[in-house]
Amino acid sequence: MLGSLLPPAGDGTAGKSSSPSTARAIQQRILSGQKPCQCPDCGRRFDRRSTLMAHQRLHTGERPYKCPECRKGFMQQSHLVRHRGIHAGVKPCVCADWGKSFVKTWNLPKHQRCHSGQRPRQSRPYLC
Repeated sequence: MLGSLLPPAGDGTAGKSSSPSTARAIQQRILSGQKPCQCPDCGRRFDRRSTLMAHQRLHTGERPYKCPECRKGFMQQSHLVRHRGIHAGVKPCVCADWGKSFVKTWNLPKHQRCHSGQRPRQSRPYLC
């Protein structure tokens, strides 16, 4: 089913090992807005086959990247890498004012609101 919707091999979707001319073709396609790969489920279009295949995991629910410690599954390898930091105790987001650190990137801006006065400290304060 996928084969009929995907561009033929050698069209610049081969990935990192492609030749310089193929890389230029990919760049031109991206800049021109051409998106030859279409999702059969929702119709969304992509410029690369690999991006389409990753997108289709949303429809299938496939989670091929498993954490070796807790067996939690992820749709993208980068999400697994980020998750593994939890087990290692890595907290890459650090408040410059107080030094409090966070695992999730979105928690730092929420915390920083207590410094700016946008969020009153009485409602769920982030203690440093």
